[in-house]
Amino acid sequence: MNNSVPLCVDLDHTLVKTDLLHETFVNSVKKNPLNIIFTILWLFKGRSYLKKKLFEISDVKIEDLPLNTEVAEFCKEESEKGRQVYLVSASSEKIIDQFLKKYSFFNDGWGSSESHNLKGKNKASFLVEKFGEKGFDYIGDSRADIPVWKSANNSLLVSYSSKGFDQVNFSKTFSSSRNSFIKILKTLRPHQYAKNILLFGALILSHEYFNISAIQNTILSFISFSLIASSIYILNDISDLASDRQHKTKRFRPIPAGEITLPTAIGLGILCNVIGLGISLLLPYQFTIAVTTYIFLNILYSSLLKKLPVLDVILLSAFYMIRLQAGGLATNIFISHWLITFSLFIFLSLGFLKRYSELFELFHSQGLSSSKGRGYEVNDLNIILMFGVGTAQLSILSMILYLFSENAARYYQNPKILFLNAIIIFYWISLMWFKGSKGKVNQDPVKYAITDKTSIMCGLSIIVILMLGKYIP
Repeated sequence: MNNSVPLCVDLDHTLVKTDLLHETFVNSVKKNPLNIIFTILWLFKGRSYLKKKLFEISDVKIEDLPLNTEVAEFCKEESEKGRQVYLVSASSEKIIDQFLKKYSFFNDGWGSSESHNLKGKNKASFLVEKFGEKGFDYIGDSRADIPVWKSANNSLLVSYSSKGFDQVNFSKTFSSSRNSFIKILKTLRPHQYAKNILLFGALILSHEYFNISAIQNTILSFISFSLIASSIYILNDISDLASDRQHKTKRFRPIPAGEITLPTAIGLGILCNVIGLGISLLLPYQFTIAVTTYIFLNILYSSLLKKLPVLDVILLSAFYMIRLQAGGLATNIFISHWLITFSLFIFLSLGFLKRYSELFELFHSQGLSSSKGRGYEVNDLNIILMFGVGTAQLSILSMILYLFSENAARYYQNPKILFLNAIIIFYWISLMWFKGSKGKVNQDPVKYAITDKTSIMCGLSIIVILMLGKYIP
């Protein structure tokens, strides 16, 4: 390439792996949902006006945006060779000014004004007027850039494939992965579906192993809950973009990393929710109410309650409780008060363990003294540990008391053998807390448990003992 020819670079999905229009829209709606209405009104005045207004009411930080390092390094290298490098984008000119201040390898840059949208043919005309026909090289990513490439000296593409751009000959292609099946699957968090195995609790503990109708309903409830859970994970990823991009591991998730576009993420979340709720309508209406409650509480938790100490943990345990109860509602199997009591305390303990593990990483691994947006401080770790271990022991106590009750004798021929389960659960939950206190649980105890050999062996042993207690006198 000729170093005397200026290099012009697009911003959205080129220099950065996201679109600033989408980023500012999501950020403004998070600050005030009523901004959706204003967005529609501003759009009537043109996309340039909309971009300007969204930028003014949002607080997107450009340093947090996922950078396309390959493109950025190329621009930096060309600048060091003495080449003139310019940032040219349809994003607001005020956003362009921020990028020019941050990245010194740009000589100058231009963006959309309130009355002029610098995109497609408008961008092509602007650059031809500035540098002349074939007087510049251009890096872009979309079909909207075809008029610009046709007027450029050299065309450079940011995409996973050059298919669909047959009319353009590219001198260089920068790799880019966007909305791939693998990334979409990762965004759905299928490994988290393990939590929904709780829906099978009513079926297993009532020993309705051969009830075809109950089995079918439980499977449907599992699928429904899993899809709805995925939609909530997507919502949280979109809502927590800024904080996730500053997190050591969460910044690699597909949505904050820019590997899933925000419109795709929003559409995927809506689709999962609609299908999940649609499946719930095939089950007893009480299950649909439980699912709807789960959605409402998650939204409440994400937007407000996760910032309130202790109450956030109560909500986390409530999500597990709703799953267990929903399994009973889907199959019309009664959930006993004993099971509810045991579940309440064991889930509270797991909720405290999840919060403890998150804070342990913040305070010990990252050296922070308080958690932003959580309401906890480093001195609270010991209190959380105390609450978590205490509620764990209460769950064991409630299970032992159940074994002395008439309910146990009614369901099991040999309830005494179930004392082995009490010992196993005591061992497992104590071991989880021992590991958690050393920072080895990696934030989510359920995710840890389904990959931990000891936890898996404990779970299988509990099921076997339940079967022995039911059928062996």
